[in-house]
Amino acid sequence: MERPEPAQGRSRPWLTTPPANAALALPTEPAPEVDRNVFLLATTYGSKEQLATLLKVDPEVVTALEAARQVISFVAESQSYPLFGLFQALPGVAGGR
Repeated sequence: MERPEPAQGRSRPWLTTPPANAALALPTEPAPEVDRNVFLLATTYGSKEQLATLLKVDPEVVTALEAARQVISFVAESQSYPLFGLFQALPGVAGGR
């Protein structure tokens, strides 16, 4: 399968070439058509309280959503509490308003 070439003279800084030893390299800047706030939420993790604030609900509701598998969390080695992907607060993902 051939890869399409970018339009002549059009820079695409949001795409990066990962180093040879990197398993995964994510862009650090959003594509021009992406809202910066959405990009920040999509690439940020936070506490249950932070997700609850973004969803405009009580933290207990986030606990119930997690138990119902409507939101996901993980515990990083460096943390003793679960972290939630804040992208889950975007409208239509987990009921964000």
